[in-house]
Amino acid sequence: MVYFYIDTSVLVKRYKTEEGTDLADYLMDEAISEGNIVVTSSITMVELFSVLKRAQKGRMLSKKDVSIALAAIARDSERIMIRPVSEDTMGKAIEVIMEHGTRTLDAIHLGSLMELRDTMRLVREDVLLVSDDREMCEAARKERFEVITSKDLDTLRKKFER
Repeated sequence: MVYFYIDTSVLVKRYKTEEGTDLADYLMDEAISEGNIVVTSSITMVELFSVLKRAQKGRMLSKKDVSIALAAIARDSERIMIRPVSEDTMGKAIEVIMEHGTRTLDAIHLGSLMELRDTMRLVREDVLLVSDDREMCEAARKERFEVITSKDLDTLRKKFER
């Protein structure tokens, strides 16, 4: 079993078609059905709502499109492990900021990811970051995470074929 930690840069592509949508769909449909776990932080939900409303405000999405996306998010959120932002997460986020100079929300994602890795090490489960945020991917690699981006979909499929 693999824990795929996804950030907003990937999950938003599930609801707003753009480059990388295939990866988001693969994770939410195939990876989960193969017994893997998709994980994210509770801040992702806030970020998703913000992205969708800003797209509506900028007339890139209609009100109907946003309503459809919100219904899909509600369905998908039942299948995603959503990690709360704890005091420990915030402490790790501060460490990430001081070490890598990341943006605040990226640091919270990385703090949550680091906590998840610490927990999963105890049961010898793999934790991978799935992100299309270049700065976050760089910081995660420095923290020795395996990172998957939209460009890695074919490699990911081959790696997890049965």
